[in-house]
Amino acid sequence: RILRLATGQGKHGLIATVLGDPKRWKVGDCTVTRIMEMETVGGQTGLLPGATNEVARSVKWLAPLFADEKGRMKFAIQVMVVDVPGGMRIAVDTCVGNDKHRPAMRNWHMRTGQFLQHMERAGIPRESVTHVFCTHLHTDHIGWNTMKVDGKWVPTFPNAQYLFGRSEFEYWSQGGRAGEGGSLGESIEEELHDSVKPVVEAGLSRLV
Repeated sequence: RILRLATGQGKHGLIATVLGDPKRWKVGDCTVTRIMEMETVGGQTGLLPGATNEVARSVKWLAPLFADEKGRMKFAIQVMVVDVPGGMRIAVDTCVGNDKHRPAMRNWHMRTGQFLQHMERAGIPRESVTHVFCTHLHTDHIGWNTMKVDGKWVPTFPNAQYLFGRSEFEYWSQGGRAGEGGSLGESIEEELHDSVKPVVEAGLSRLV
């Protein structure tokens, strides 16, 4: 799968994070809160072919925050929640999610993490989110769009409007394939089924 190539999944391990390792910044009048679902290390050449361990070790400022002592780069899967004056709360990209069938992705398959609990501990209960913005529809950006309740996928953020890019949504929904001109031959049918279509069917989506 193209997403396996993009993440180097299967070649790297998980880094322990405590309660989602929340971080908070002020940007003008807005507050941005980061909640991490997972952090992984290694496998970077799947995304950056020239970024071998040797090259990464030669860039001294990468360690220890962005790479380990072996030159294995770190990758975070995280949500950014933007609080805007006036009460708008925007969750940007919703990570991998729980219970998602992703057998090609060792660290992403059928997860049972505490992501929503970590959001709530950081003062962001899921009901408080007013907008969800998916920058694109890769599986690690849409997973918590939905959650499984009594065997059914339902929107995780019931009071939010979900924003999807119109051209990308229409491309995949009409049977589009990955790669230039569909050259890789892979669809995101499963991701659409469990993480996008339930939102659309609930009337919570907006194409932009």
